[in-house]
Amino acid sequence: MTHEITNRKANDFDISETLEAGIILVGREIKSVAKKEVDLTGARCVLRNDLLLVNAFIKKEVEDYFSVPFEPNRDRVLLVRKSELRFLRERLKKGFYAIPIKMYLKKSKYKVMIGVGKPVLKGDKRQKEIDKQVRKEMYD
Repeated sequence: MTHEITNRKANDFDISETLEAGIILVGREIKSVAKKEVDLTGARCVLRNDLLLVNAFIKKEVEDYFSVPFEPNRDRVLLVRKSELRFLRERLKKGFYAIPIKMYLKKSKYKVMIGVGKPVLKGDKRQKEIDKQVRKEMYD
């Protein structure tokens, strides 16, 4: 069973580089992620003092007396190396966006793949679709 959650809106961006970041989850969030009850559709990565995953929805499990309460849309801290943080800061200043592409399990730790890129314009999307059609017709 693969624990991989993808962001469907990541296709709206022209991703030039990717980074791997760890994510800090608390309490029942881990069970929700394991059950794939996560929505990365409107999520993005923001640099404040730390690198944060903003607007990622993790469904709330049924709470019992002992569970740690959490908000489904809270900002979650992403763990990256200092060099990667500097690289990301430079890219964000140049007008690039940091988008979570997917969340997956690696050696019993959850990781987030971050894509750095710019949004694809509507005309570019149409051109990609036309190119895809042409390639499909060529090989059929």
